[in-house]
Amino acid sequence: FISQHVLPSVPVVVHLRRNTGSNTQRNSRVECWLEMFKHCEERFPVKFIVICSFQEVDERLRDYSNVIIAKDFHTTVEQDLALIQASAFYMGGSSGPNMMAIFSDKPYVYVNFINYPEIAPLVKKGPEGLSLIFANQHQRLVCEPETTQLLIQEFTRVFSSIDISAWQAKANNQHTDPFDIVPLKLR
Repeated sequence: FISQHVLPSVPVVVHLRRNTGSNTQRNSRVECWLEMFKHCEERFPVKFIVICSFQEVDERLRDYSNVIIAKDFHTTVEQDLALIQASAFYMGGSSGPNMMAIFSDKPYVYVNFINYPEIAPLVKKGPEGLSLIFANQHQRLVCEPETTQLLIQEFTRVFSSIDISAWQAKANNQHTDPFDIVPLKLR
């Protein structure tokens, strides 16, 4: 999937929630994400791979050359999780799939994080903000809902930590499996 649809761009998985039934407080602020995609379109060599359910796809995502909707390729949840694993980094809110990034060394930004009392003992405050006690410096929890400015700031912070030239050099090697370049070399 990444070889055919993303390379030589850098893959960034974004999970967008738009559940009309339950837990609507966990839904993504899609307008903010769209504005971030637009901001990044001509500035960064990335392809955002949006994962969500078929019903949650926002048609406006198709207007961006730097966005791929995984469900357009009929991906399963397992394949969405594999995309998270193979991506450069992950961005999203409260969801089950974000656990793939959380329990790895993959850089991530988890927005709209709710620090429930049951979870609080696992959360630490450091110079970069909140993170889980087992997280690395490129894994961040953000307690506030996403805004365009916040998403751009967090995207830029994580993107700047990745050695893009090393990623692209390996990705441009026709004989390299994308899974061989994960985890990414960080600066």
